Amino acid sequence: MLVGVYLALTLPYSKSVNITKQGELFWKQQLANHPYLKNDLNQQLAEQHYGEALNAQETGQDYRIDSALSLARQYSQEATLSYKVDAWIASRHISQWLDPNYLEDKIIYQVVPGDNLSRISSQHETTLRSIYYLNHMSNLNIYAGSKLLIKSLNYKIIVNLKENSLSLYDDDTFLCAFPVEIIRERTHIKTMYPYSLGQFLAQKDGNNYDLQKEGYLESYKRFRIKSIQLDISDNRFQDPQTKIDGIYLNPLDMEDLSLLLREGNTITFI
Repeated sequence: MLVGVYLALTLPYSKSVNITKQGELFWKQQLANHPYLKNDLNQQLAEQHYGEALNAQETGQDYRIDSALSLARQYSQEATLSYKVDAWIASRHISQWLDPNYLEDKIIYQVVPGDNLSRISSQHETTLRSIYYLNHMSNLNIYAGSKLLIKSLNYKIIVNLKENSLSLYDDDTFLCAFPVEIIRERTHIKTMYPYSLGQFLAQKDGNNYDLQKEGYLESYKRFRIKSIQLDISDNRFQDPQTKIDGIYLNPLDMEDLSLLLREGNTITFI
């Protein structure tokens, strides 16, 4: 086998090379760094792992899906497959993060006398929006002794200007990515510079909405970015006539981000 790998690594590239037989995953992994075959082989690996994730889903082997998707993302060379993988990863993570019954990333906090939601959200690096949502609240009143489900929101945001994607990281660990449209005709952006996420706004038809105001759920969400004239926005804010600079997401993705991000999160452009 090692002789075969050596020959494959040293022979000139030929389109007749075929390593798609079942059971040759080891060979593919060994050849993945070959200068001529790297992209083709990596894409084959990506498609194989994506297929494993689909099979795991169909057979109820949920525990295998995350690792298969992670490998598919690692090897993918084509945008179409990458978008499918990222969307699936995002869906799986977000469904857990926003699920009050999923407690691995949340704490239960007992309210003490003198507490208010603003202070609690600041102490735990979260937002009123997140607390309100996770605890199915109908108003902002809290009482000593009551318990609140709290999720800290310390994600780092990476915006890839070439790939048109916005990714969330926990330190250096990739979590999920969203497709975006980036317009920056008049905005100068420093790459590899740590900007900070600024004010959150919920708006529609020129009106601002807070959590308890009727119409909040239907409003369009956006985040300012400090130090530059650029927002992360629901794409319904887009004006095709004026082409206002911004990072635009579809409404459902922006709705999820409104519950996962907070003022002060680091955002970096690459």
